[in-house]
Amino acid sequence: MLRRLSYIVVAVAALSACSRERLAVEDMAIRFGVSSVNISTSKAIDEKPDDSSYLFTEGNQIGVFGSWTSTAGVTTDVFSHIPVICVDNGNGTYGWEYSPLKYWRKGGIYDFSAVYPYSVNSQYGSSGNRLVITYSMHADNYDLMVAAAERDLRTDDDSSPVNFTFRHACAAVRFLFCTDSGVNSYKLDNFQLQYLHAVGILVYNNGNIDVSNWNPAEFRSPSVCEWSAESLDKRMNITTSYEAFGSDAAQNGWDKWLFVIPQNLHNDVDGFHPAVQFSVNVNDDTTPVYTTLPLPENYDDSSDVLWKPGYMYTYRIRIQPSTATITVDTKPWDSFYVAVDDINFD
Repeated sequence: MLRRLSYIVVAVAALSACSRERLAVEDMAIRFGVSSVNISTSKAIDEKPDDSSYLFTEGNQIGVFGSWTSTAGVTTDVFSHIPVICVDNGNGTYGWEYSPLKYWRKGGIYDFSAVYPYSVNSQYGSSGNRLVITYSMHADNYDLMVAAAERDLRTDDDSSPVNFTFRHACAAVRFLFCTDSGVNSYKLDNFQLQYLHAVGILVYNNGNIDVSNWNPAEFRSPSVCEWSAESLDKRMNITTSYEAFGSDAAQNGWDKWLFVIPQNLHNDVDGFHPAVQFSVNVNDDTTPVYTTLPLPENYDDSSDVLWKPGYMYTYRIRIQPSTATITVDTKPWDSFYVAVDDINFD
């Protein structure tokens, strides 16, 4: 009887040790979490391209890349094309899940990067905290966001969730149309941008993003971001009067934000200046009138005329009987943070 009891005590001790070891291993899982989003709520929603909280929607994916450099200086990829999925915890917080779980190694330095939106079918030349992403304005029109983080375990065994700060990699531009009230009626029939760098490669390591993070293709596209009315009854009525144009209200359905490659808009080559071209029908005349307006170069205080990452540019086009004018204002996009929460993964 005494021997049997001793066996039971040994078995219980072994199970207890196993449970402690399992908990220790789970505590060393590399995790990602989110508890809140730091955004401004004072602006009308149509003032901004997107409310940043849309990132935290159940089922959304961020792509995570990560590497570990040992104390001997050897670097190994740990995360490569790993989709991390947003889940609603049901208590006002959101979490990020992925499978199978990966675990912290002792010592060394971890470098992470993340991208949103993410598709497992997309190609990213990325490793650790270095993201390399190709973006084409001919095919893409989305709010590209990137983040990077580092975890130094050489002196501290920190196994807390990784904290990302996401930043907008593109610039956001839109074109709002108005007319002098009571003069003519105008309908927008066609729209396009001209002579822009429409394809570029983003190289991002960490911190803030500026134009130098983008390597645009040298070629300037003669036409990009095209829109045409599918039929005469699908043309956009331009009814907003110039007198009421101080408002950022929706402009008859034509207030679409375009997510564009940050770039220098100045071009010394004659005939190839970045411009907006559009056509309107005047007083229901079926023959469209085409207008080309160079993008203004006087809105930036610096010597270069730039579309900057993380900035919004609103162009206002005033259509008059014999002419059209264009002005622009700019403001920074709201940055936001992916904060951490203590989240368990199944």
